[in-house]
Amino acid sequence: MKQGIIIVGKIPPPYFGPAIASKIILESKLREEFHLFHVDTRLNQGIDTMGRFSFKKLFRLPQIYTHFLKCLLHKDTKIVLIPIAQKGSALYKDAVFIILAKLFRKKIILHLRGSQLLNWYQGTHGWNRWFFKRQFQKASAAIVLGEKLRYIFEHFLPPEKVHVIPNGGNYQLPERRESNEQIRILYLANLMPSKGVDFFLEALTGIPEALRDQLSCLVVGAWESDSFRAHCEKLVSDFQLPVTFEPVKSGDEKLKCLAQSDLFVFTPRAPEGHPWVIVEAMAASLPLISTDQGAISESVLDGINGFIVDHRNPQQLREKLMLFVQDRSLLKSMGKDSHRLYLANFTEESMVQKLSDLFNTLLT
Repeated sequence: MKQGIIIVGKIPPPYFGPAIASKIILESKLREEFHLFHVDTRLNQGIDTMGRFSFKKLFRLPQIYTHFLKCLLHKDTKIVLIPIAQKGSALYKDAVFIILAKLFRKKIILHLRGSQLLNWYQGTHGWNRWFFKRQFQKASAAIVLGEKLRYIFEHFLPPEKVHVIPNGGNYQLPERRESNEQIRILYLANLMPSKGVDFFLEALTGIPEALRDQLSCLVVGAWESDSFRAHCEKLVSDFQLPVTFEPVKSGDEKLKCLAQSDLFVFTPRAPEGHPWVIVEAMAASLPLISTDQGAISESVLDGINGFIVDHRNPQQLREKLMLFVQDRSLLKSMGKDSHRLYLANFTEESMVQKLSDLFNTLLT
């Protein structure tokens, strides 16, 4: 007989890590093994409204908690999977789910989809520390996205309760189109300072024109603000950079961008978890250049399927870009290693199996 599990979390739109993860989990083969009941916690329809107060969001919260309470009361469930935020008011919203689930004696799994939680916790004091430590300790298990992130829960839970489950997905990519001319670089992310697209543009400004002409750069994503967009567009205009901006893409359009690229660059300067764009680029057999944030360096192995650069050093990024221009054989060899590592570690089957194992362990 199938056991019931409540899956709390956002789904797209907007398209960003936690929402993509929830969508994959809810549509996965876990449905064949368990009864999955979803509580949609979306408060935003776009990136531009995230983190901003509105009365519409305020009125939406009671509806979300009411739906959750109905699931606890009327659905036969034993486990609640709760993706938790990493700071401030968003954590208090998630604490309500933890408190209610514990009141109904459910087994709680905390799913951390980033790497900033402990930084926030250590920077706060008094009530916040006391309250959140108590909430986290109510969990039967916690999930982090990489081995490097286990430490985050060491203040709250014993090691055996912390489980590493990296992001994983399956992708039907269109046939790859090789290019014998320019190296096609793809930068795909939500376009905000923390994601580092301006760092990428700054690195391009120092590449000699003769080499720059061999690059074609496509930047895809939703802008966080008009002011940041103007700043990035000015960099492109002032230095005549070979960069084209396009709006956010999803589904087949996104996969087409990946298939028509030769190199993937994603250089966040703020803490990350295990970004989905990294998994997608590896599935597309692309070499990668990224920064050492969160669990990225567990996917981008420096010198194997790409390079890890310092997010404060545009010269280092510039040198790696020029290395690909000067030795194009690296694109193919590192691309093959990306796909090999993807198949070994980051498919949907791998992620789902680890979730299934954890669920079954808690149900016994």
